[in-house]
Amino acid sequence: MTSTISVDDRRRATLERLHGTPIEAHRGAPRRGARTTRRNPSRVGERRASKTRVEPLVLGPPPGTFYAIAGVVSVLVMLGL
Repeated sequence: MTSTISVDDRRRATLERLHGTPIEAHRGAPRRGARTTRRNPSRVGERRASKTRVEPLVLGPPPGTFYAIAGVVSVLVMLGL
């Protein structure tokens, strides 16, 4: 069964359902979120200072408790428990 409605008509109807208005009304409208003027014209040419790199915190070796727990778990796994 073929449809008598063209692809353009279906596309236009879908866009109208999504946007709520005919698509021709959107053509001349400015984009949402687009700024028309700069907020601070005195800072036009300035660049933002780069952030300094933060060195990661170096941790020491894991405590003995870690090794004890790892040993117990590995023994239980080997025993099939």
